[in-house]
Amino acid sequence: YPAEYGPVAKYLVIGCLSKLRGLRLVRCVQSVAAFKAVCGLRHLRSLSICDCPQVTDEAMQYVPRLHHLRQFAAESVPFTDAALEHLGAVESLEKLSLKHCNELTAGGFNVFIRTKKRLAIKVELCIKVDVPELDDMCDGASWITLDT
Repeated sequence: YPAEYGPVAKYLVIGCLSKLRGLRLVRCVQSVAAFKAVCGLRHLRSLSICDCPQVTDEAMQYVPRLHHLRQFAAESVPFTDAALEHLGAVESLEKLSLKHCNELTAGGFNVFIRTKKRLAIKVELCIKVDVPELDDMCDGASWITLDT
């Protein structure tokens, strides 16, 4: 961005992407405010985040603004079970993929069982997620497809 535009330029560019349907963020170090701007992309249907240390629980509170989001994937991000609560508020969500999200626990997935939302969940290498516990929780929840 040209220096004369200052830090606001990043957000202006995001505003120009208002019709964007899919976005993959890799190794981004943007602020919570920048992630909030991303969550203003109302037509976004797929969001993938990889190795973005600023995507914390605080940043995830803006995800429910993505009313058309169908797929969410995260790899190596520092959010906790609180982030899953925010994802649970996204009514359009159909697929959730989490890998190396080491602060998540099996208990955080209760939000998806409570909402009875049809959802495919893939969990890989999240060290605090007790896979047998998660499998037991999802057993009987026919609306959830679990891939571990």
